[in-house]
Amino acid sequence: MMTLTTPRALSALLVLAAVGAGPAAAAAPPAPGTPVDVLARRLDTLARPGGLTAADAGRRAAEIAPAVKRKAATVTERDAATTATELQRVPTVAATLSYTRLSEVDMPELAPGVTIPQVLDNWVIRLELSIPLTDYLLRFPALVSASELRARAARADVDAAEAQAAAQGREAYWQWVRASLRVAVAEQSLAQVQATVAQMEARVEAQRASKADLLRLKAQAAEARRGVIVAQEAAALAERQLRQLIGAGPDEALAIGEDVLAAPAAPAALDAPVGDLVTRALGQRSETKTLDLAIAALDASDDATEAGLWPRLDAFASVDYDNPNSRVFLGGERFDATWMAGVRLSWRLGDALAVAPQQDQLRAQVIALRADKENLARQLELAIADALRAVRVAVATRETTTEAEAAAEEGYRIRAELLANDRATAVELVDAETELTRTRFQEVDALIDLRVALSNLAYALGEEVQ
Repeated sequence: MMTLTTPRALSALLVLAAVGAGPAAAAAPPAPGTPVDVLARRLDTLARPGGLTAADAGRRAAEIAPAVKRKAATVTERDAATTATELQRVPTVAATLSYTRLSEVDMPELAPGVTIPQVLDNWVIRLELSIPLTDYLLRFPALVSASELRARAARADVDAAEAQAAAQGREAYWQWVRASLRVAVAEQSLAQVQATVAQMEARVEAQRASKADLLRLKAQAAEARRGVIVAQEAAALAERQLRQLIGAGPDEALAIGEDVLAAPAAPAALDAPVGDLVTRALGQRSETKTLDLAIAALDASDDATEAGLWPRLDAFASVDYDNPNSRVFLGGERFDATWMAGVRLSWRLGDALAVAPQQDQLRAQVIALRADKENLARQLELAIADALRAVRVAVATRETTTEAEAAAEEGYRIRAELLANDRATAVELVDAETELTRTRFQEVDALIDLRVALSNLAYALGEEVQ
């Protein structure tokens, strides 16, 4: 288990809910007790139950991400294309109704006084049926399969876009937490320096300290105020980025609701070989599914294209109800019904010659997608290795900063006591305060780095973030 709740870690961890007051909160006046005690009391008054968590940020980011909406539109398009492909299997049925007025012409006499009657009003009613028999065997199954596979690939692409958007939302959340924690630490440091300045002013007035030491402390206080402004501006920008990603309106109050005090368990992947993790990730990532389905769709399209090499067999039939009917000799001005049915075997040289280039195009696309899959594996290897490195470094940094902060707090306490007894200078206390602030910032960064690294590792593996 990775332990985050060490006593010295409390100085950074306990200020999590302090951001409920917003980046613009002013530094609180110092209260009696150690810096850790002050931060603990601050948490008691600023904690916001039911605030935003990293999981909430990831879910909301995935729901509104433009990339996800675009991929979802592609799914609708692919579903429509699949329906259109399936409708190709419906036999061709055509109905025709036409009227034609003919001009009168001179007709020769067959015999004296005998001529062929002219019908100037022509009516045609025709119903036709055509069935592509060979397409049912060679083309349609492959075409429908390719279309369905493309639709499934589009859905997997949506899942990949959602996972990516969720990862971006979680990282933005943790960067916001980092910036907010830095505001709290900077404000606490300013409060400590201001308290020291007040103490030093009294000592200077009593002629127990030099004015030079007081000026040095005031310069330190000015720098601390600048640090608060810098931290507040960074927190405001981080909050704006988070709001944009999760779709939070300006009236929605954001407060940290993540239980950062809970110690996250070390992931089992931490000790697994990177190669095994890459194999696991390739089996779980939606990007892999998208590529595999796209390759299968191209293979099915290749099979459908090959049908162009073979002769095409069609069955056809038609019914005519014409006035006059051309098949009825001397039928006169009346409607007569006739029908015909048959089969037709056809082959086109152009269609056959076009098969090879079309298959070359499809197979080149397959090669490109397989190269994309290989590139994905390489990227995952680096992403997983980097996430593992970041987790290990964050854990080691946490251990180091815990010890460093313990030493800095003790040094600050001793320097404050010595100064009160005229056994230390204000410069020494300023240096102790600077070191304490630096170690607190380091601990905050290590804390957030660990959370971000765990989130990135889960995303790289294609797993749910715990």
